[in-house]
Amino acid sequence: VVKGAWEAPADFHARKSAVRKTYIYRIWNHPVRSALWRQRALWVPHELNLEFLNQLARACHGRKDFKSFQTQGTPVKTTIRRIDAAEWVLRAPSLVEFRITGSGFLKQMVRNLVGTMLYLERNKMELTDFLDIFEARDRQAAKATAPAHGLYLYRVEYPADLDNKCRKL
Repeated sequence: VVKGAWEAPADFHARKSAVRKTYIYRIWNHPVRSALWRQRALWVPHELNLEFLNQLARACHGRKDFKSFQTQGTPVKTTIRRIDAAEWVLRAPSLVEFRITGSGFLKQMVRNLVGTMLYLERNKMELTDFLDIFEARDRQAAKATAPAHGLYLYRVEYPADLDNKCRKL
C-alpha cells in the first residue's frame, strides 16, 4: 500500500545518493526442503555452525579490500568498502539470515561472501583461511557464489537532510 509520495531533488540518484545499504541473505536450514521457501531461500540440509559463521562475519567489519569477492562486469574506482555490521542469526526455526550493512557493495559481493563462508563452514576450515582469501585480492581464491534467490535488499539509507529537499506530492 502506498501511503505517500515525494518528489526528490533533481540531483538525487537512487544508488549514488545512498549512504548505507543493508542486504539479507536467507537460508532454509533443515534436512527437508521447504515448498514455501523454495526459490526464496537457499536450502542447506546440514546444521550450520552459526558461531563459526559469525567469526567470519566479524572479519568483514571495517574498511577492507573486497576484491576477492567481486564478480567482474562493473567497473569501479576501488574495491575497498566499509562494512558497519555483518552477522548470522537464527530468525525462526530452520530459517537463518545473514545480514550485512555497509557504505556500498561490489557486484555480487554479498552472494560471494555467503557462498565462501558456507564453503568454509561445510569443510570445517579456519578463520585464517577466510583472511587469506581477503589478502589474495583474487576472485579465484574465494569459493562458490550463493544463488540469487536468497538475496534481498532490505534497507537503503540516505542523508538525513534529504527529507528537507523533497516535496510532498
